Amino acid sequence: MKKAVIESAGRAAVIDVPDPEPRQNWVVVEVKVAPMCTEYKGFVSGAGGSNLGHEASGVVAAVAQPGRVQVGDRVVVMPQYPCGRCDLCVSGEYIHCESIVDFSSFTEGGEGRATMAQYLLKHDWLLPVIPEGVSLEHGAMACCGLGPSFGAFEGMGVDAFHTVLITGLGPVGLGAVINARHRGARVLAVDSNPWRAARALELGAEEVFAPGEQVLTELRHRT
Repeated sequence: MKKAVIESAGRAAVIDVPDPEPRQNWVVVEVKVAPMCTEYKGFVSGAGGSNLGHEASGVVAAVAQPGRVQVGDRVVVMPQYPCGRCDLCVSGEYIHCESIVDFSSFTEGGEGRATMAQYLLKHDWLLPVIPEGVSLEHGAMACCGLGPSFGAFEGMGVDAFHTVLITGLGPVGLGAVINARHRGARVLAVDSNPWRAARALELGAEEVFAPGEQVLTELRHRT
């Protein structure tokens, strides 16, 4: 298969590596969408190495045994390699797992860790099936794009009686606008980038303020 790597600052390449192989309840996923997150900073600085990406969506390509997914399923690829057995994993807080699987040891040095590649290898329980009618592009947003604010707002019980202030309208911030409006909340936001501000307004923010000395005063008048 082919995968992307960072060779030096501002220089990337696509190289050929062996295909990953399914084993136990780890399945092979053909990557269709791989959002770019911190990898761009790695590209600019030259850091990041050969296993780029930590979120994706795709189609199950191979399994070693019957499990939670089957060949042909469209799935979201959740990040990291948690154990799946500890209290944190069982409670759904697997991102905080303290017993992360040693990928290199488990695969005997095999490929499949990167999401910016043709194929990857992942536990079947970390592959939620994408519902019919939801695109692979939208499915890939379930990780960093929409996931953080979805969980936060759910935990806080945000609803139509709340006003939410979002400072910073990058991908996660814009996702927060979507999630807050989905829950009926009023949304105010702060960002200096005109394109991001326009997108936030399109997604339902009531108003977007540019950072500056007047922002706090203006916000106090509106809340």
